[in-house]
Amino acid sequence: MKDFKKIIPYLIVLIISCNKKSEIHINISTTTEINKEMNTIDSTYLLNSDYFEIELQSYKNGEYFKAEKDLIKPQPFENFKLVTLRIIDKNGNSIEFKNSTDFLNFMSSNGYEMQDQKELKNYTKYTFKKK
Repeated sequence: MKDFKKIIPYLIVLIISCNKKSEIHINISTTTEINKEMNTIDSTYLLNSDYFEIELQSYKNGEYFKAEKDLIKPQPFENFKLVTLRIIDKNGNSIEFKNSTDFLNFMSSNGYEMQDQKELKNYTKYTFKKK
Protein backbone atom coordinates (compact mmCIF):
# COMPACT_ATOMS: atom_id res chain seq x y z
CA MET A 1 0.00 0.00 0.00
CA LYS A 2 2.90 2.37 0.76
CA ASP A 3 4.34 1.80 -2.71
CA PHE A 4 0.99 2.58 -4.31
CA LYS A 5 0.82 5.92 -2.43
CA LYS A 6 4.24 6.81 -3.80
CA ILE A 7 3.17 6.37 -7.43
CA ILE A 8 -0.17 8.25 -7.16
CA PRO A 9 1.42 11.62 -8.11
CA TYR A 10 3.02 10.00 -11.18
CA LEU A 11 -0.29 8.45 -12.21
CA ILE A 12 -1.99 11.84 -11.95
CA VAL A 13 0.68 13.42 -14.18
CA LEU A 14 0.33 10.56 -16.67
CA ILE A 15 -3.46 10.92 -16.81
CA ILE A 16 -3.21 14.68 -17.30
CA SER A 17 -0.57 14.18 -20.02
CA CYS A 18 -2.72 11.64 -21.86
CA ASN A 19 -5.74 13.94 -21.79
CA LYS A 20 -3.77 16.96 -22.95
CA LYS A 21 -5.28 18.67 -25.97
CA SER A 22 -3.15 19.71 -28.90
CA GLU A 23 -1.35 22.96 -28.30
CA ILE A 24 0.14 23.21 -31.76
CA HIS A 25 -0.15 26.74 -33.04
CA ILE A 26 0.03 27.34 -36.77
CA ASN A 27 0.48 30.49 -38.79
CA ILE A 28 -0.88 30.85 -42.30
CA SER A 29 0.85 33.67 -44.14
CA THR A 30 -0.63 34.92 -47.41
CA THR A 31 1.53 37.21 -49.53
CA THR A 32 0.10 38.80 -52.67
CA GLU A 33 1.16 41.52 -55.04
CA ILE A 34 -1.30 44.39 -55.37
CA ASN A 35 -0.38 47.29 -57.63
CA LYS A 36 3.28 46.24 -57.57
CA GLU A 37 3.32 46.25 -53.75
CA MET A 38 3.69 43.12 -51.66
CA ASN A 39 0.95 42.63 -49.08
CA THR A 40 1.15 39.97 -46.35
CA ILE A 41 -1.67 38.84 -44.08
CA ASP A 42 -0.87 36.52 -41.17
CA SER A 43 -3.48 34.40 -39.41
CA THR A 44 -2.83 32.22 -36.35
CA TYR A 45 -4.81 29.13 -35.37
CA LEU A 46 -4.67 26.21 -32.96
CA LEU A 47 -4.27 23.00 -34.94
CA ASN A 48 -7.45 20.97 -34.67
CA SER A 49 -7.33 18.44 -37.47
CA ASP A 50 -7.42 14.64 -37.57
CA TYR A 51 -4.76 14.59 -40.32
CA PHE A 52 -1.97 17.06 -40.82
CA GLU A 53 0.72 17.40 -43.51
CA ILE A 54 3.87 19.44 -43.00
CA GLU A 55 7.46 19.59 -44.22
CA LEU A 56 10.55 19.75 -42.02
CA GLN A 57 13.05 22.07 -43.69
CA SER A 58 16.72 22.47 -42.88
CA TYR A 59 18.25 25.90 -42.22
CA LYS A 60 21.91 26.94 -42.04
CA ASN A 61 23.16 23.58 -43.38
CA GLY A 62 21.24 21.53 -40.83
CA GLU A 63 21.98 23.72 -37.81
CA TYR A 64 18.24 23.80 -37.10
CA PHE A 65 14.92 22.83 -38.71
CA LYS A 66 11.52 24.49 -39.11
CA ALA A 67 8.16 22.85 -39.82
CA GLU A 68 6.46 24.66 -42.68
CA LYS A 69 4.79 24.06 -46.01
CA ASP A 70 3.91 26.18 -49.03
CA LEU A 71 0.20 25.69 -49.62
CA ILE A 72 0.11 27.89 -52.73
CA LYS A 73 3.28 28.71 -54.68
CA PRO A 74 3.70 31.62 -57.10
CA GLN A 75 2.96 30.68 -60.69
CA PRO A 76 4.60 32.23 -63.77
CA PHE A 77 2.48 34.71 -65.71
CA GLU A 78 -0.04 35.05 -62.87
CA ASN A 79 -0.43 37.60 -60.10
CA PHE A 80 2.00 36.76 -57.30
CA LYS A 81 0.50 34.72 -54.48
CA LEU A 82 2.29 32.68 -51.83
CA VAL A 83 0.51 30.95 -48.94
CA THR A 84 2.72 29.32 -46.31
CA LEU A 85 1.77 27.32 -43.23
CA ARG A 86 4.22 27.25 -40.28
CA ILE A 87 4.26 25.68 -36.84
CA ILE A 88 4.81 28.48 -34.33
CA ASP A 89 4.93 28.91 -30.57
CA LYS A 90 2.18 30.64 -28.58
CA ASN A 91 4.00 33.98 -29.06
CA GLY A 92 3.89 33.69 -32.84
CA ASN A 93 7.55 32.78 -33.40
CA SER A 94 8.63 29.91 -35.65
CA ILE A 95 9.82 26.94 -33.61
CA GLU A 96 13.36 25.79 -34.32
CA PHE A 97 13.86 22.04 -33.98
CA LYS A 98 17.31 20.50 -33.36
CA ASN A 99 16.62 17.53 -35.63
CA SER A 100 13.82 15.29 -36.91
CA THR A 101 13.64 13.38 -33.62
CA ASP A 102 13.05 16.66 -31.75
CA PHE A 103 10.25 17.50 -34.20
CA LEU A 104 8.64 14.04 -33.98
CA ASN A 105 8.74 14.18 -30.17
CA PHE A 106 7.06 17.60 -30.30
CA MET A 107 4.28 16.28 -32.52
CA SER A 108 3.81 13.17 -30.35
CA SER A 109 3.66 15.19 -27.13
CA ASN A 110 0.90 17.25 -28.73
CA GLY A 111 -1.25 14.26 -29.67
CA TYR A 112 -0.13 13.38 -33.21
CA GLU A 113 1.50 10.23 -34.53
CA MET A 114 3.41 9.98 -37.80
CA GLN A 115 1.60 8.11 -40.57
CA ASP A 116 3.95 8.74 -43.47
CA GLN A 117 7.40 10.16 -44.11
CA LYS A 118 9.07 10.96 -47.43
CA GLU A 119 12.63 12.25 -47.53
CA LEU A 120 13.47 14.59 -50.39
CA LYS A 121 16.64 16.51 -51.25
CA ASN A 122 16.24 19.55 -48.96
CA TYR A 123 13.35 18.58 -46.70
CA THR A 124 11.18 15.75 -45.40
CA LYS A 125 7.41 15.52 -45.92
CA TYR A 126 5.35 14.19 -43.00
CA THR A 127 1.74 13.15 -42.58
CA PHE A 128 0.39 12.95 -39.03
CA LYS A 129 -2.79 11.53 -37.56
CA LYS A 130 -4.34 12.57 -34.28
CA LYS A 131 -3.87 9.84 -31.64
